[in-house]
Amino acid sequence: MNEMTSPSSIALKLRSCVEMFDQEYMVKESIFSILSTRGYFTQQHLNGSAAIWAAEPYIDRGRVNALIEDKDDQ
Repeated sequence: MNEMTSPSSIALKLRSCVEMFDQEYMVKESIFSILSTRGYFTQQHLNGSAAIWAAEPYIDRGRVNALIEDKDDQ
């Protein structure tokens, strides 16, 4: 086991991935709450929400895939 695949290194990578998914979930929930309130949202809300979600991808697929590959190598 090298330094890159030590338990503490894997734990740090996992924590980083969990934080990414948590941020993505919070954005989704915020958008959902705006859209589920009848009569609350406007076209500007819709456009803004779509733009934020598209422009701020919180999940770095490369980091997630690297974590998966590290796990498979052990």
